Amino acid sequence: MKKFALFTILLVIISITVEILPVSALLEYNNAGEKLKSLGIVKGYKAYGLREEKAITEGEFLALVARVLKAKEKTEISDVIKPVNAFDEFANTIYRIFIRFKRFVVRNYYNTLALNPKYEPVKGIDQNSWFFEDALYLKMKGFEFPEEFSQEKAITSKEMFEYLINALNLNSQNFVKAPEGFSQEEMLKITLLQQGLLDDGFLEKTSVTRGEAFNIILFLYEKE
Repeated sequence: MKKFALFTILLVIISITVEILPVSALLEYNNAGEKLKSLGIVKGYKAYGLREEKAITEGEFLALVARVLKAKEKTEISDVIKPVNAFDEFANTIYRIFIRFKRFVVRNYYNTLALNPKYEPVKGIDQNSWFFEDALYLKMKGFEFPEEFSQEKAITSKEMFEYLINALNLNSQNFVKAPEGFSQEEMLKITLLQQGLLDDGFLEKTSVTRGEAFNIILFLYEKE
């Protein structure tokens, strides 16, 4: 009798949990979207709000990535050598001068290109496009747009991870460290799974909702 009672209680708990989970997930999407909106990373739709249930496009997702990179961009330059003596300090100083000069050249190169009203940082994205500034920033950071890139196409989960690996430059940004035998993409998937941001089957999805993307983008923004 006791076993039957415990089994019944367990079924009730599972039933309640299953009913609550979709609502909780939607609340997470809304909270992530609102927080990103308050940070200026998400703009939303003026007439319809954030539309978490809508499939996110390649252009929209990369715009979020670009804005996170801008928000987290560090002006300080880490030492290239652990300073032990005066020569190490000198080497680090030369390295910082080189990096600052490189940033200056790259930034001014692309800003000069942007003065041409016909310049497109990626094919089909001109200065009349809402995506222009974000695409230009990604080009400055060394992002490589694939030939098949389409601003208005719904992004697949596979494309999303490929774009993240490309844009975040995970080795230097230290978002994810991959041990021997694991690729950066595999470690990124594992990290997001551990954070509860991906469900079973997510990695094979042909489209990603804006809500799902907001959760992932907010996680990357808040990760130190």
